[in-house]
Amino acid sequence: MATVRDIAALVGVSVATVSRVINHSDDVSPVMVEKVSKALEECQYKKTAPKRKQSKIYALIVPNINNLFYSEVLYALEQEAFYNGRCLLFFNSRGSKQQEKLYLNECKAHGVDGVFLIPTCTDDQYMREINQYPFQTVLLTHQSDIIPSVLIDHFAGGRLVAEHFIAGGHRRIGYIGPVSDTEGKYQGFMGFLSDKGVSVSPHCLFNTQAETESKAFNQFIDTLISPDKRPSVTALFCSNDLDAQRTVKYLTSLGISVPEQVIVIGFDNSVTSRIMDISSVSQSINEMVSLGFKTMLDCVTLSEKPLLNSVQLLKPKLVVRCQKKLAMS
Repeated sequence: MATVRDIAALVGVSVATVSRVINHSDDVSPVMVEKVSKALEECQYKKTAPKRKQSKIYALIVPNINNLFYSEVLYALEQEAFYNGRCLLFFNSRGSKQQEKLYLNECKAHGVDGVFLIPTCTDDQYMREINQYPFQTVLLTHQSDIIPSVLIDHFAGGRLVAEHFIAGGHRRIGYIGPVSDTEGKYQGFMGFLSDKGVSVSPHCLFNTQAETESKAFNQFIDTLISPDKRPSVTALFCSNDLDAQRTVKYLTSLGISVPEQVIVIGFDNSVTSRIMDISSVSQSINEMVSLGFKTMLDCVTLSEKPLLNSVQLLKPKLVVRCQKKLAMS
């Protein structure tokens, strides 16, 4: 490709003159502008964008800092940034797409090199919008073909829970979490049950994306318990440990024994599940964060964002706690 020096030699002018024409300076005569412009066109010259100076500042945006899993991600990511000589900004979107966009604009204003995002949604249109920002973005715990993603295999994690329920003799099963074609945990869970000929009644599904109020959640649990304190399900899968925690607490308040009457399994294996002795699918936070940071460093060294973005899936593990022989009647 032709350089500014090549164009200057071809036209017989200084490099400074060619540079002024390229940058639309008023200090060049119209005749010379036309002459240089013609040479630029003939040589198919393309102006190279100046390489952006790295700020060594990154950001993390999470949807809910009350979920201790995200607190653990923040701790691990801050530690990784420190080891790599970087600083980390932190934002809590509170599950709001509008607030998430506000923080992405804040990241732009701060000139960050990259954003680690745990997004409120991953539809293609929104991902393309995020990809237009000047900084590199890496998704954590969520998946997109448009933005580099590092996560535990949610589909496989959902299947692990379903397999555990079936192996334990459970057939009356419920689910609490996002009910969506794009929710890997839900799809893996329901797919395995379907393969085994087990169906989940619609009244045993609680869609946390549609119902966000605690009152609606409690009413859902109430519908699963008969007046004589007999649950209509013997096993519940919650898509995160925060929901598993409130499920166990509310069932206990109703006089239902967990796990003797109802087994509850969460997802994340956060400090919440460890303190409350709740079974959970483990997401290796340190492994995910380490791989995510390496992906980010690789991406920011490129002059342009990669056209093909990788999805890196890590293997989940089911951690069983407080497991006793359960009554299946």
